[in-house]
Amino acid sequence: MLGPLRTNKTIRGVGMGFRTVVIAEDLPYALPTWFIEAHPELHFGNGDGSSRLPIASRFERKFYDSKDDQLFLDLQRVLNETPSWSHNVELILFHECGGITKVLVTRDQIRMAEPTGWSEVDEIDHWFCGCSFGTQIEPERSEPEEQSLPEIGKAVGPQSGPDGE
Repeated sequence: MLGPLRTNKTIRGVGMGFRTVVIAEDLPYALPTWFIEAHPELHFGNGDGSSRLPIASRFERKFYDSKDDQLFLDLQRVLNETPSWSHNVELILFHECGGITKVLVTRDQIRMAEPTGWSEVDEIDHWFCGCSFGTQIEPERSEPEEQSLPEIGKAVGPQSGPDGE
């Protein structure tokens, strides 16, 4: 007999959540003291004792709230309170199930994206980030995207000629 349907949608304090570790991109921005004190679960800086980006998990933690997670909201607050920051903050969440979520925090929104599948490989070949191949290919979209939305990341793929070779 099949068990009940399970979803990843949870209510704060109810459900399993996702055991996850997080890492942020390396940007030369110092973080305010209140942020450091609010997030003792994070490492800050590049191992030099600084209180700056990047941030990384000290240990796994549960993520329940999706876009409303306090870490994302606090990063958004930092962006809004620090006009000298000219950049958005991107984070990668690695989940216990093998899932990956990319989070883009901007001054006015929090966006999340996830890959749609896995392929077996014999070596590391993460073509989607652009470091394995030089050709940028825009991801296919089912609906036209508003031009004002910030980009979460470009999909790239192997170079191909005009006839697809």
